[in-house]
Amino acid sequence: MKLNIKLNRISENCFFEGKIYRKNSFLSTTEIIDLFREVSNAEELLRILADISGFFYLAIETEDNIFLVTDIVRTYPIFYRTANNEISIGNNAFDLASGEKLSIKDVDGFLACGYTLGNTTIFQNIFQVESANLLSISKTGGKVETITYYSPVKTSYNGFEKGELFAKLNETYEKVVQKALDYANGRTIVVPLSGGYDSRLIVMTLKRLGAKNVICHAYGTKHLLDIGHLEIQTSKRVAEQLGFQWVFVKYTYSEWNKLIQAQHAENQIKYISKGVSTIAFQDWLAISELKKQNLVPQNSVFIPGHTGDFIAGSAIPLDIDFNKTYGKQQALKTLSKRYFNLFPFVSDDVQLKNCETFVQPSETYSAEEYVRFIETFSWKEFHSKYAAHSAQVYNLYGYDWYFPLWEREIVDLWFSVHPKEKAGRELYKEFTEKYYQSSIPYVFNGLNKNFFLRVLFKLCKVLKFEFLVNNQYGIYTRTKFSLFFKKIPVPNEIKDSFVLKNSSRKLRKISINGFGSLQVLLNNSVA
Repeated sequence: MKLNIKLNRISENCFFEGKIYRKNSFLSTTEIIDLFREVSNAEELLRILADISGFFYLAIETEDNIFLVTDIVRTYPIFYRTANNEISIGNNAFDLASGEKLSIKDVDGFLACGYTLGNTTIFQNIFQVESANLLSISKTGGKVETITYYSPVKTSYNGFEKGELFAKLNETYEKVVQKALDYANGRTIVVPLSGGYDSRLIVMTLKRLGAKNVICHAYGTKHLLDIGHLEIQTSKRVAEQLGFQWVFVKYTYSEWNKLIQAQHAENQIKYISKGVSTIAFQDWLAISELKKQNLVPQNSVFIPGHTGDFIAGSAIPLDIDFNKTYGKQQALKTLSKRYFNLFPFVSDDVQLKNCETFVQPSETYSAEEYVRFIETFSWKEFHSKYAAHSAQVYNLYGYDWYFPLWEREIVDLWFSVHPKEKAGRELYKEFTEKYYQSSIPYVFNGLNKNFFLRVLFKLCKVLKFEFLVNNQYGIYTRTKFSLFFKKIPVPNEIKDSFVLKNSSRKLRKISINGFGSLQVLLNNSVA
């Protein structure tokens, strides 16, 4: 079969992009070439993968096969197509999509979740390599075989006493943030600082480790009744208390309109989406403005808090009862409510039916098995294809980045804790309050203590007017068209979409990410 590889070649048989850490040091390009030079089969490659960490894609060509590898959260995506006696491989599905039609089934998953499910893309014959996968493609027949070489979700747990666990957590957080600091190697570190736990843990650890060249940034609207206002004020206070520079990017409809209507917006959307993920609305305008206004140096390294909440237990259902067993319908309802929710379906049953198209749970689960099922989906789908995928925005503007909270050391440590202990993230909160004490309350606590805001938020939620008090992206006014979808042209190719046919016209808005998914599909044409 003809071979067409559109990846970054670093040697005759090796293609690589990213950063790899091994034996307490980051590997240079020469060291990476030497490490993989003699690999001839999957077993040899698996032995090396067990000894490295980092964020990367890797492709190795041998006499008989092409091996494709992603890191544990797929920060550098890889795509392939085996058709018409040709194997095509690239880092963006749009680059391989000439002549390809959209896959309506996978478009439905894309619209409902904001990302395609499993190894699919929005195109019929183009596939992706999922997180922590080693995929082999035969050069003669195009046969594809896949091995998952790592999973954060465990089946056994360490019986740490709380004091011992907290000491290990403290040591490990310092270790992974120090690795990020070492990777920056004197370059400016930029931390997207919210009002929550994860980003504050990072900046406080950087301060503890003696980092000097740090910029914190926040974004959103400044409406006094907006939840985003509380986040912004908290971010600023934390940065000032630590002595770090703080910059702010205001989100408005007019600025969003300029960005989306710009000459190169269509190509930028394709670059960010890569045919598998919605537009990264949370970060796109902020990073664009930081670049345009020269608010951070071009050689900066962004260190966001992705996704410390997940490893600390945020995916565990709050109503979990470890003395119960759970069935297929409960598993589907949990996933449907959490992840298949970007469009307002006409009924819960219809939403559940859409979910069941993509997810096939077992008939029964113990409570621990149920949690593992939910967490595995959350890791492989939401966190890999949405949260961590947002790194594409940094890449778009030429910035480097590092995700310390997805280092194996801290991930493995948290997943060695029984889910019963992590439920509600109470253990994480207790740990941070002990080892990362701060006089500045977290934004969630500030909201809980404000009776007026709690009543206002509740009222707006009941009346379907959340956008009045939760407009941190400054773009909800753009989504009012979703009353009947009158102001958004739907491509003919997806008019039979189950999601679009079964979305309620009575609700006032689709979600921001639902709008982003539609925007990607509007720009699905290929060169």
